[in-house]
Amino acid sequence: MRNFLTHSLYYLLYGNFFVAAAAASLTYVNAQLIGCTDSFSILPSFVFFATLFAYNFQRLIRVNNKNTTVSSFRLQWIKKHTKELRLLNVLSVIAMILIGIQLPYKTLFILVPAGIISSWYVLSYKQIPALRSIPFIKVFTIGLIWSTITVGLPYFTVPQTEINLTYFTFTVALFVIFQTIPFDIRDREIDQKSGIKTIAQKIGLVNSKRLIMVGFILMFVILFFGIRYQLLPKVGIVYAHASLVALPICFRINKNSSEIYYSLVVESILFLPFIFYVIR
Repeated sequence: MRNFLTHSLYYLLYGNFFVAAAAASLTYVNAQLIGCTDSFSILPSFVFFATLFAYNFQRLIRVNNKNTTVSSFRLQWIKKHTKELRLLNVLSVIAMILIGIQLPYKTLFILVPAGIISSWYVLSYKQIPALRSIPFIKVFTIGLIWSTITVGLPYFTVPQTEINLTYFTFTVALFVIFQTIPFDIRDREIDQKSGIKTIAQKIGLVNSKRLIMVGFILMFVILFFGIRYQLLPKVGIVYAHASLVALPICFRINKNSSEIYYSLVVESILFLPFIFYVIR
């Protein structure tokens, strides 16, 4: 029984079901805040399978790259389960097609660029390097894609909204960026061996943690003023609470933090907006 639960946990985390569910939860919350209630189940479902495909696709490309050192247990697990993850990607694509045909055509203005950027994140072409290999832009790319998808898709499926789209997108992007920096802390040695330069690699663990703390506190302040001046009252409340709870989770990161802590606990920060939306 214990082995079954352990294997299930590895599939949940390293098979990227957990992060896909997190992306779906953000999409649901953002859709509700925007006022997109008609597609409340379609959009999160599509984003779930799209995220599942994108992350597994990127991981498979990464572990099969000759310049990548497969040293962590997570990457070794992915290398060992390549066939299962490829099959999962095929099923994810089928699900995306079945769900995607129900979306308005104008969502292609979001989906096509996001798909190109997601592929470009790990794939290089001749003299054009992969985005993740360009120094210091990795976390910003992730923040851009997540905010564009989880905010842009609901926005394109609702006739009208009173939400300040720029402020909302910026809020989600910042939240994802500061949640992503811990994973650069985790991957510092692997990225260094692969020749990838990240913020966490440049400034070190302690300064990276300080950056995260300041970032989430700054988010709280920005959102406080958003609530005060009624720019994004509902969004501000949800993401302000999420930013505060994220602080102690990131503060506990140290050089001995396990893969499970990052993949389960730190990743769970992405569920906080959904939790605070439900209990608000």
